Amino acid sequence: RSSPPVMPMSAHLFPGVVHDTKKTTAHSHLPQLRTRRCTVALAIACLAILGVTRELSVRKGKIMSIERSQWTPVLETSVVVQELLRECRIARETKDFCRGIDTPVFAYFVEKLRPRGSSPGQWRSDCDKAVRDKNMHDEPVCVAAAYLLVPFDLEGAKAANCTRMDEESRAPASVNHTTKARSLLQDYKLDVLTVETNPSQKHHCPLIRTAGAQGMKVRVLGSGLRRNIFPAEKTMMVQEHLDSMPQQEKNRTIILFVDSRDVLIQGSEEEIIREFVRMDTGIVFNAERDCFPFKFWPLNMGMYDPDKPRNEDFKHHYICRNLYPKGEGMTSARYLNSGAFIAYADVLDKLYRDVKAIPKWFLNTWPGTDQGLFTQFYLSGRYRIQVDVCRRLFLSTFAPEYRDPDNPDRSVWESYGYGPYRPRWNMIYAANKESSFNATTHRHDGKGAGSGNVWVEKRTNRMALVLHFNGDAKRFWGDDMDANHIRPQGCPSLLPYYEGFILGDWAESSGPHEEDTRMCFLPQQEQMLRNCSFDQSTVSVLSDPEHASLALFSLFGNTRAYTFLPDRMHMVFAQAAFAATKEVGERQWTSSMGYQESVEKMLDLMPVFLRRALRMVFELTHPETVDVIKRATAAAKSAVGSEAYDEVMYTLKAHRRRRVRAIIHLCVKIVFAVLIIFFAMKSAAVRISTCMRRSRKRCSSLLFLCLML
Repeated sequence: RSSPPVMPMSAHLFPGVVHDTKKTTAHSHLPQLRTRRCTVALAIACLAILGVTRELSVRKGKIMSIERSQWTPVLETSVVVQELLRECRIARETKDFCRGIDTPVFAYFVEKLRPRGSSPGQWRSDCDKAVRDKNMHDEPVCVAAAYLLVPFDLEGAKAANCTRMDEESRAPASVNHTTKARSLLQDYKLDVLTVETNPSQKHHCPLIRTAGAQGMKVRVLGSGLRRNIFPAEKTMMVQEHLDSMPQQEKNRTIILFVDSRDVLIQGSEEEIIREFVRMDTGIVFNAERDCFPFKFWPLNMGMYDPDKPRNEDFKHHYICRNLYPKGEGMTSARYLNSGAFIAYADVLDKLYRDVKAIPKWFLNTWPGTDQGLFTQFYLSGRYRIQVDVCRRLFLSTFAPEYRDPDNPDRSVWESYGYGPYRPRWNMIYAANKESSFNATTHRHDGKGAGSGNVWVEKRTNRMALVLHFNGDAKRFWGDDMDANHIRPQGCPSLLPYYEGFILGDWAESSGPHEEDTRMCFLPQQEQMLRNCSFDQSTVSVLSDPEHASLALFSLFGNTRAYTFLPDRMHMVFAQAAFAATKEVGERQWTSSMGYQESVEKMLDLMPVFLRRALRMVFELTHPETVDVIKRATAAAKSAVGSEAYDEVMYTLKAHRRRRVRAIIHLCVKIVFAVLIIFFAMKSAAVRISTCMRRSRKRCSSLLFLCLML
């Protein structure tokens, strides 16, 4: 401050001008003040960075201090899960699908999946690909939180022996088992629960009526909500019902929970309890063929089997292949389905106590719905949960198909050849419960129809006590195509057909009549069941295990929605194709007839005098195909008659020739159009060039007109 003021440069250049030295002195201190302020700000920033770094290191130390050997299959409330839940909530609120993948807590989750899990870089790559393809199911960070909340073993699968269980069911029941079953029937009651939030639509009536026919009452939960609910909310409703029960009542109650809109009950209360006792477990879930939700990324957690080829289609199906039951005599239904289960009420209450520890907002949107939640509990090995892989209690009729014949692009030979063998038609057949069944084993011993009809599984010849038409198994495929001849008037789905066959004459006199169920026994409902029913000739075919699938395919197959055959010819051709495929095999029928059709299309383009010679060449060069066609034709004619088969073949041939003619006509029209355009453009070019040589002004309008054309 004692130093003399610094004179500006202008004082030396213009000595006569008076300058303000005070102002110059004040401004001379600005660089120093700015330097001090920057120093202070830099120091504060360094301290903040040090504090954040220390906090992150402490948090990471807490996370990494949880050793794998200390991890137990209990609902985890550590800092890891809390951080993952926080990231999951933010990801859902901001709709940032890949949020949280690069955090330390997600890295800990990835580390737990080794050596079969994907690397963090692979997770990021798969997530970006899912966003690009718009194939987003659940956020990866939410899947990580779900796994750490309900962890399960990633090695090995549960064993099942359906052959042994069948042998035990055929053998006479022991005295202890009989005493135990009778004691349970006396001491326990069966409480049938379902959830239906909009009972006025009467979607739950098939369940109510079939249960009432067996003398059972269904308790409807959620009837006052009048809104759509999350799938996991069903869990909370059952939990509230269990909380309202006294402990003494829980100890003597067996809970049977089923979906409201696609379940039919065929077994009595005694039969259901007896079969549940035979399984000697706490909770039994329905089994299905579809590995939902763990066949989708990221619910499959990016796991793979190093011994399997990592192609794109089956890259991350390790959980579906290796963690579900395997054993002797099993059906292909290995995966848990939460649409139907039975359990002791006290055991189920213990499971729901752990469910209560899950935040409500996360439970409502649990990755993979409530089916994903219960599957994780099942794979964890707790609560003595079993899946009914032997189909002793439940039968799920849905099956995923990677080869869909209900497509107009398919050939008519493939559609009719494979149609009756599709799982949705080839799983059950009709039988008579009173005259055709062994009351102890529930096995079918003969054929029959009439009152007391039931649906029987083909593979095991066992009556399904609870039928679950999940997925598309209950749906008319004609709904998407406005095919009224497939969807009869007044039939909302396929379910009334299956239900009406079970009920027979019971619908008018049986069933509870309370507020939520009285609407299911109105005259309109009975009339609907009469309209949606099989005639006697169809019932006789449905009672034959070999031809039941043919009857269902002929009546409800979507093939008739886009083929040109009338209904009568559709039935004849379906029967002929079924007989031919039984003789030569479905693959042989499809390939041979399809190859012959392609040859016939080529011959239709040839002159008449060349067709016979080319057919002889075809027969000489393809003797095996010709032999298959002859055998298939002979079998088809013996099934439907020569005249009927020749009529259908003539119709198919005429339709094929009409298509060939239409293609030829279209090609001719295109050629003529191209020639006309070519000559028109050539003539216009000549006129414009002539006009341009004479006068440019005169041809402007002509040029504009040609350009517009």
